Amino acid sequence: MKIGFLYFHHMHHVFHSLPIAYELSSLGFSVDLIITSQSILKTISGTKNTYPKQSCNIVFLKAPFSFRYFNISKKKYPRPKVMMGKYADILNGYDILVGTSFDTSRIIDDVNIDRPKYVFAFHGLGVRDYGYNPSLKKYDLLLLPGKKMADNLKKLNIANSNNFAIIGYPKFDLYKKNQNFKYSLFKEKRKTILYNPHWNKNISSWYEW
Repeated sequence: MKIGFLYFHHMHHVFHSLPIAYELSSLGFSVDLIITSQSILKTISGTKNTYPKQSCNIVFLKAPFSFRYFNISKKKYPRPKVMMGKYADILNGYDILVGTSFDTSRIIDDVNIDRPKYVFAFHGLGVRDYGYNPSLKKYDLLLLPGKKMADNLKKLNIANSNNFAIIGYPKFDLYKKNQNFKYSLFKEKRKTILYNPHWNKNISSWYEW
């Protein structure tokens, strides 16, 4: 079985599915990390020592000529739809493709990549309306962080007993396994709370607090 993890978007997507890829490769599965930008490559390279037994292979898909030489807007990565269309033959060589972007479900209809099974790994614990888009029905398997999300998706007839699994929050696995985190920032031996406010001002608690 050949499994490909899609990293065609912003670098923050890496942390939400990379632990899954590392674990699968550690178990002996053939896993490719399919990337399209140097920023993603740099992000992945910084996590390799976290899983010493992993054997993931990096597949770097070359961006179109126009992006490499005429990227006036200085975008970090080429357009995912362009890249999936350009490399459809390669992507069709996989048995399973794993993604974390809601855009992927919309792109599927526009590119000729119909051989692999599609798996979606949610990249967050609390999602807004876009997280319950009916397009998620296109995925063969949904990897969910918790029961509440599963219940919400079932109410909307997006999830059923055969197309989802509750796996927790993979991003925490990187933290738990990274030896660099095993030290204290403070002299006092008390619990430390990391407050990470949402970037969207309309739903963030930062501005009120």
